[in-house]
Amino acid sequence: MPLARLCRPGQLIGVDMDRASLAAAAARIRSQAVSVHLVCGDIETLPVADGSFDTILDFGTCYHVASPERAVLEIARVLREGGLFVYETLLNQLMAHPVLSVKRLLPWSAAPGLRPHRWVGLWASRVKKAAAAG
Repeated sequence: MPLARLCRPGQLIGVDMDRASLAAAAARIRSQAVSVHLVCGDIETLPVADGSFDTILDFGTCYHVASPERAVLEIARVLREGGLFVYETLLNQLMAHPVLSVKRLLPWSAAPGLRPHRWVGLWASRVKKAAAAG
C-alpha cells in the first residue's frame, strides 16, 4: 500500500460507512501485509475523540455527503492543532464526476480554523490553526 510505505504513519485508519467496501479493503490490506485499522463510520459523526489525527486524507467524500458543512466541521474537530487536511480539489472532482460535481464547493466558512495551506491543481491542503483571539 503506497500510503503506508511512503508516509510510514504511526497508525493508519480507514473510515467508510459501507461494510462491503470495508470488507474489500480488509482483503486487499491482508494481501499486502499492512497494518490498517478499518472503522465503519460516517464522516459527519466520526467515532473518535477531538484532536485524534495529525493528518486526514479525503478522496472526495466531502463533496458527496448530505451535509458537507457537518463533514468539514467534523474533520476540524478530530484534527489536532497544526494537523493537515488533504483533499481533492473541485477540479479533480469535476474530472472524476463531471455531472455530480457541478456547483459542489466545500463550505470552508463552516470551519474557519481550517486555513488554506497548499494547492497543486488536483489536490489541496488546509492546516488547523487556533482561532484568533479577540
